[in-house]
Amino acid sequence: MLINTIEELRNALTRQEQEAAFMEERLKRDHDDLQKRYQASELRYNELVTQVPESTRPLLRQIEAMQRHRWRSSEGRRWDRGGGARIQRRLTSRRIGLFVRWGGRGLRDGAAP
Repeated sequence: MLINTIEELRNALTRQEQEAAFMEERLKRDHDDLQKRYQASELRYNELVTQVPESTRPLLRQIEAMQRHRWRSSEGRRWDRGGGARIQRRLTSRRIGLFVRWGGRGLRDGAAP
């Protein structure tokens, strides 16, 4: 009876070791797959970061032109009497700055938008 119990425990241990080895192998494959996907996404991210400044420059120029036009218009001057245009310009400048900082990382190098 004791011998049977020992044999059953050995068999159970062997099964557990096999299951653990199988799981370890599966986790290694998953890890390798995730590592490859991570590297691919890093490459794609770097490509996008370099493309963003090129694609956003025309938009930033258009925004700046619209701001200049509005400021020069009589509506902009009237609104400025109350200080609203000044505040709006500051907020818009900050938004553009944040957009450039987060979306167009290459523009921080001193390149004009």
